[in-house]
This record gives sequence, structure tokens and C-alpha cells, in this order.
Amino acid sequence: MDKIEMSERDILIKKIKNLAIDPIDYAESKELLKLMDYYGVNGLMEISIEQLRNYYERATEHTTTRTTGSSR
Repeated sequence: MDKIEMSERDILIKKIKNLAIDPIDYAESKELLKLMDYYGVNGLMEISIEQLRNYYERATEHTTTRTTGSSR
């Protein structure tokens, strides 16, 4: 069976979806809905790879800061 390679877009979308902590939020793709709301679009294909990268970096910086701040 041939291995299907994921595009950079697919990988970033998967990473963003995985930011959801609650399993229900993950199942309902709440992080992807937040992403689309942030950029004011109706579909993921309307978002550029650069926007996906920026959103993911921003979200992970926010999570890291929040986690670091709460460990004191």
C-alpha cells in the first residue's frame, strides 16, 4: 500500500486541531472554528499557509506562556 504524504497545509491544520484540550472540543473541531473566525473566513481553503503558521505559532506561544505562568 502506498503511503500518502500530507501537505504542509494538512499538517498545520492537524496541529491546530490538536490544540483542543477537551475531547469534545477536539471532536467538534472548535480550534479550527476559532481559526476561521479569527480570519473571518467560511472555510479552511480560504486561509493561506502563512496564516496557518502564524496562528499556530501565536496559539502555542500563548499556551506556553499560560503553562509557564501557572507553574509558579
